Amino acid sequence: MAAQQPCCDEKKKAELKEMYKGQNMMPAPVQVFSGSSKKHSVEQERSINEYYVNLVLSGCGGSVELERLLDKDQKVLVTGVAGVGKSTLMQYIAHNWGCDKLWTEKFDYVYKVSFKTYLLDGCTSQITTAVNNLRQPEARLKAFIAYYLWLAALRQGNVKKEVRDYMEDIVLGDRTLLLVDGYDEVRHYEGNAEFSALSAVLMSQPYFILTTRPNTMRESIRNRFDAAVDNEGLDGKGIEKFITLHGEGGTGIKQFLNDNPDVKKVCSVPVNAAMVCLLHKELSCKGHVTVVDLYTNMLTILARRFYTKANNSEETPGKTEDDLYLISCGTFCNHSEMKVLRALALGILERDEGLIFEAGTPGQRTPHTIHGAIGFTGMKLSPSAVYGVGILKMETLGEDHQYSFIQLSFQEYLAAYELKERALCALRANKKVTEESERLARMRGKQEGDGGEREAGKDAG
Repeated sequence: MAAQQPCCDEKKKAELKEMYKGQNMMPAPVQVFSGSSKKHSVEQERSINEYYVNLVLSGCGGSVELERLLDKDQKVLVTGVAGVGKSTLMQYIAHNWGCDKLWTEKFDYVYKVSFKTYLLDGCTSQITTAVNNLRQPEARLKAFIAYYLWLAALRQGNVKKEVRDYMEDIVLGDRTLLLVDGYDEVRHYEGNAEFSALSAVLMSQPYFILTTRPNTMRESIRNRFDAAVDNEGLDGKGIEKFITLHGEGGTGIKQFLNDNPDVKKVCSVPVNAAMVCLLHKELSCKGHVTVVDLYTNMLTILARRFYTKANNSEETPGKTEDDLYLISCGTFCNHSEMKVLRALALGILERDEGLIFEAGTPGQRTPHTIHGAIGFTGMKLSPSAVYGVGILKMETLGEDHQYSFIQLSFQEYLAAYELKERALCALRANKKVTEESERLARMRGKQEGDGGEREAGKDAG
C-alpha cells in the first residue's frame, strides 16, 4: 500500500499546473515535413482544446465519460490502436487538470509520463543513481517521473532545476494521479529485473491511468487493473467535427466519406481522418477509394514533396511540374531512400523490441538502425538522406538521439510493401530456377536422344 499523502504543497502544485498549462499545443495529426525540421511542417500545430475531439471510451459496461472515468475505479487501462489518440488523451487530461477544468478537487498532483522515456540511457542512469543513493522502492518511480518532467521543461525551454530537484518535489500518495503513456513501447522489457521493479512500484500506487496498444500486455498484468476501457476513437459526430476543424470546413469531404464507407469507418482513428483531409486538399480525391489507396496516395504526396525539395538541390537534376505530377507511390517506394525505409520498417517490427531506433554505426547490416538498413540494402546513402524523405521523426535530448516513423501506420504500410516485394522477388527467382531447370532438362533429353540415335546408327552399321 502507498503511504498516506502529506498535506498539499501549494507551491509544488502551482509549478506543476503551470507546466501543464504551457503544454497546450498539439503537433499536426499527420506530421509531413517538407524539410528535416519541424519548423517546416506543412500542417501547423493547433491548440489542444481546438484539436481534441471527444473520443469514445468503452468498457464492459458501455461508453464512459472522461470526467467519470475514475468515479469507481482507481487503476484504469486504456487500450487503442496506433494513431487513435491515446497520447492526446493523456495530454488533454494533464492540461485540463492544470487549467482547473478536470479532477481539481480529486487530485493535488498529476504526473504525466511516457514509457518511451525509459528507452533513454539518461533515464535509466538516473533511476540507477536514485536507487543506489536512497535505497527506497519508490525512488525508481520518482526518478522516472523526475527525468520526464525535466525533459518536458527542456522541450519548453524552461529548465530551472536539475533532475534531482524535480525528484525531491514529487509527492506520491492517495491524492496523486499518474498518467503513464505507451506501455507497448517497452513491453520487450517485461523480463528485465530493473523494469519489473519499476512496474511493481507503479502498480502499487493508488491512482493511475496507463495506455497501450491492444494485445501488448500479459494477462497477469492486465488482471491487476480495476478496469480496462477501449479508446475507440471518433464516433460519427466526432468525425464530422474533426474534418470541419482540419479540412477547411469539411467542404466536399463529407460527401467523399459517404461515398466511401470503408474509408469513413477507419476515420474513427484521428490520424486517418487527418490524412483524408490532407489528401482531399492536395489530390482532390473522388470516386471509390480503399484504405490501401489512402496510404498509397499519402506516400504519393510525400514523393512529390521529396522531389520538389530535391529540385532545389544543386546535386539533383530538376524535374518539371509534369514529371512531379506523374510520380506515383510505386515509383517512390522503389527509390533508394525508400528501399532503406522499407527494410527498416520491417526490421524494427520483426525485432519486436519497441518502435524506437537509433542511427547506428557505419558497417552494420541488420535493419534495426538507419545505418543497418543502409548496409542491408547495399545503398550508398547517408542517414541524413534517409531522414530527409520526411517519414522519420527525430528527437534530440542531450547526447541521445531517438528516431521513429511519423506514425506506426506508415511503418506498417512500408513493412507490408517490403514483404510484398520480397515475396515477388522470391517468386521471380523461383521462376528463373524452374525455367533454368526445364531448359537443362530439355538439353539433357536432347543429348540423350542424340546419343541414342548415334548408338542405334552404330548397331545398324
